[in-house]
Amino acid sequence: MGVLRMRKITLAALLLTVSLAGTAATRLTVGPPSSRPARDVEVVWIGSGRQERLTEPGEFELRFACSHVEGQEAVMDVLISRERPPRREEALRATPEAVREMATRGQVANVLFRDEFARVHYAGEAGPAAVSLPDGQRLRVAHSFLTRGGILGLCPADSDLELARAAVPGDTIYVRGQVFTLPGFGTCVLVDDLRFRDPAEETEEPAWTVGLQWQGRTVATLSEPGHRRVAVPCAHQPGAREVVGLRLREFRMVDLRLGGQAVSAELAADPESRSYGLQGRDGLPQNHGMLFFWEQPLRPTFAMKTVSFPLSIAFIRADGTIVSIEQMQPGDRRGVRPPVPVNYVLEMEQGWFREHGVRVGDRIEIP
Repeated sequence: MGVLRMRKITLAALLLTVSLAGTAATRLTVGPPSSRPARDVEVVWIGSGRQERLTEPGEFELRFACSHVEGQEAVMDVLISRERPPRREEALRATPEAVREMATRGQVANVLFRDEFARVHYAGEAGPAAVSLPDGQRLRVAHSFLTRGGILGLCPADSDLELARAAVPGDTIYVRGQVFTLPGFGTCVLVDDLRFRDPAEETEEPAWTVGLQWQGRTVATLSEPGHRRVAVPCAHQPGAREVVGLRLREFRMVDLRLGGQAVSAELAADPESRSYGLQGRDGLPQNHGMLFFWEQPLRPTFAMKTVSFPLSIAFIRADGTIVSIEQMQPGDRRGVRPPVPVNYVLEMEQGWFREHGVRVGDRIEIP
């Protein structure tokens, strides 16, 4: 069992006493654990669902079964380098009020503003599925979202701005894009970046540049976190297409200690990472897991609808004490919750806690 090292709890953030599950409890705001930056690249062969996860820069040759001709293989190359991407055009920092004023004056500008998320619409729901831009071009919209400042964010169909899908009403978001007015919808921003933290605070080291090569040519490039889905011609059946998903992630890792064992845990501390979790993976490296974190204690519900391998889930209080451990199977829709409010949840491959003698009541060392 690891020795508890208490982290600073901000007493100034002491909130009103509220009733949780019928019991009066004092809610304290806890700061996030100390963490380090990390990146990975996920390549998914859509036909079979097979996924490769790359965690270091380099050149990789990936082989997948052809989706159209049995017994044949498709070969692709992934090149990951540490390079700073070309500097973006500077965006004008503005308030939501200033963005609306620009739109009212007919000013077209590249802006970066902070606002709160209100709601999202997907293609086919309320909101435009295609719009005409000020320069006359037609834009297909994958989904749109509304901010509490009254600004409609339009996410192009050729991008996958995952944060718009993960955000919930009230979340603080940073939106970058081109502002203009759309008749019938008011102030709009054509979004090219959407984050939960100020982008100016996220540059710690050179970013990765990822290139996907198919039959000797580059078919997709990512130099910032995001997702691309690419259709390429099948090498074995004329006219057929293969579809490949490419995803570049930036995230944080937390170094824990429990049961006398060092554990590296991927930090899920915002709506995007918490909602995505471990879905799309086929396992975890040895002594690796995912640590979910909330600033205020609550009783979250966990299910396994989209996770493909069994997990053991530990619910943990702010002081590092484990209050319950649950065993979950792939596809299990049964929701599990901790018996009391917690600030952390640690997911490990099933059986890890038992194998290392970690039980309810033990304490985890969280930096």
